[in-house]
Amino acid sequence: MSIEAGIHLSTTKLQACHQCRRRKMRCDAKRPCSTCVRSHSHATVHAQPGIQLAPFPECTYDEVARAKSSGPTTENRCEHLESRIMELETLLKQKQEAIVSLAQPSANPASSSAAGSLHAVQGASSTANSSSAQTSQNPDNLHVTRPHRSIVGDSPAMFGILSGDLVGQELGVLWQHWPHHLPRPDLLRHIVEVFFAFHPHATRLFNMSNFMISLSLRPDHPDFPSPSVLHAICAVGSMYTIPRQESGSSDASFAEQQAMYAKDQLGKDIMSGRKLVQYLQDSKLFVSTGQSLRVAVPLGLNLCPPFHALNATVQSMSIIPSPLTIVEDEMRRNVFWLAYAIDRQHGAGNGWALSLDDTDIAQLLPLPRATLDAGIPVSAENRQWSHFRETFLVHPPGITDSFTLYIKTMMIISRIKSFNHRFRVMENIGDLGSTVTRMNRWNEPDVRSAPTFSQLEELLTSFRCSLPHEFKDPFLDGHVDTYLYTTHLALHASIILLHEPHSNFKTSICTSAMKILHAARGILDLLYAVWSTNYDLGLLDLFCPFCWYLAGRVFGRFLKAAQDVDSAQQIETIQVELEFIRISLGKMGERVPLATRYQKMLDASILEICGALVTITVPVNGVPVRTVADDSLLRHVAQTSTPAYDLATFMKLYNGFLEDV
Repeated sequence: MSIEAGIHLSTTKLQACHQCRRRKMRCDAKRPCSTCVRSHSHATVHAQPGIQLAPFPECTYDEVARAKSSGPTTENRCEHLESRIMELETLLKQKQEAIVSLAQPSANPASSSAAGSLHAVQGASSTANSSSAQTSQNPDNLHVTRPHRSIVGDSPAMFGILSGDLVGQELGVLWQHWPHHLPRPDLLRHIVEVFFAFHPHATRLFNMSNFMISLSLRPDHPDFPSPSVLHAICAVGSMYTIPRQESGSSDASFAEQQAMYAKDQLGKDIMSGRKLVQYLQDSKLFVSTGQSLRVAVPLGLNLCPPFHALNATVQSMSIIPSPLTIVEDEMRRNVFWLAYAIDRQHGAGNGWALSLDDTDIAQLLPLPRATLDAGIPVSAENRQWSHFRETFLVHPPGITDSFTLYIKTMMIISRIKSFNHRFRVMENIGDLGSTVTRMNRWNEPDVRSAPTFSQLEELLTSFRCSLPHEFKDPFLDGHVDTYLYTTHLALHASIILLHEPHSNFKTSICTSAMKILHAARGILDLLYAVWSTNYDLGLLDLFCPFCWYLAGRVFGRFLKAAQDVDSAQQIETIQVELEFIRISLGKMGERVPLATRYQKMLDASILEICGALVTITVPVNGVPVRTVADDSLLRHVAQTSTPAYDLATFMKLYNGFLEDV
């Protein structure tokens, strides 16, 4: 027997307990060992009457001296870690210096006259592996741009390496289980940064710091973002890029393919029941507004304790676990309110029923972003509920910001939509709020005399008057607050939605016609204002082009009325206002395809209302051609609108833009 084997045998023997060594039995060295446990159990079962046994088996061991550790000492390990930290700090410093040096060249001024400076940044690679490169358009064809944004509202500030070129591929990490159709990690991270920097709802849908940390995890980690969310972010983030033009290419764009992958992954997530909250975030981003709101119901996001069903067996309103942190709870609430807002915005433009009734919602309003980012808890007693009427009239300073007012405005639009959609049914069943109390001059029931109509009109007026002073101007201190700008636009659009069905343009005494004209001019004034700041229209909320479209439709109806009475001055004035809206929709349509659709809808609506008497100019490269440029007419339009923002500023900007085109 070798010396090593003898030492091992001796050590094993000494590790046995005293009882097993004395009885020369095997011992597994447990404390107590299995042999002593069996012996004690047998003795307990067969014990003689009157004999008291110990409650635990007797199993004792020698104190074996521990061998000296052959590994490095604590002092050596500390020295090694300190040296490693110094190396990593040096590498990080070199990397940051390289990024700063890459960011030094400025953008080409010829390409940034009206749209702002464009900073082109090429991507690192197309996809994670070669097989996906054959099926996905190369993201290298995407130039990440930075729109001119000297005025920033509620959107997050620029961070990371956004203003410089992407770090090379050699600094990236490619995980073994990286999702098949996603771009490489370094390019994906850059697209996510662009999304957080420019999308108006990004920081309300996701907690930016937590999301960026989770993006650094392994793809198979449970906290890694859902691939469907990442695909949707890639699709939406492509709005803030300029693709390289490839002649003769008929392949789907990078955004279209990422949207397709997002849909496919969504189906897999639904079937597996995984990451359902992230599915809701993804649906809001791309797929379907109504679907998002319907999914929010089984997740319990439309209700907040103590509100629940009376049936004790169904009091649990959510199929997902409760949130673990305050930030997670508030992010879920923000996801619901954004899904609610988008559903109401979509519903305002059609005649279909809404996806979720307001009476089924009992939720707290969202917190201000500063409070949310700090993770400061606010008790329900100090917050506002969505189903209280006082919510529209009182705006506590500690829990109110522009996003809160934005959600309140969407709630008002929801009530107007429900009134217009349900009035005939409610009148038929004898609802007191839908009872008409007078007839109009054509001996028809005047819907405006219904109590609910009067309440909605009073609510609109009271809400606007109750806005705090700091929220009355979306351009305060030279900054554009996108949520507050959309709030003011939506208030004017609400008046049009409420009064347009009852307006009569054949008489000059119709109050509804005058109110919607005043509201359309209010929308136009806000449009003049945002043009005068040189703000990138593509960064505004997606409800803005709908409001502009509503104003254009109103101008079209007044243009028809001016044609009927052959008022040349009014015709020219309204044509200039109408053309300005078309130009703005075309400008926003360069980045947001939805605005282009509204521009086409407006053109079709004007042709339908006014007929062949109005000539709609064909857009050149997506920008409508200016048809009216008479100085006296511009002065007349400036006199009929708010003096602060006249057409002179717009024409100056627009003429310079046409020269670049």
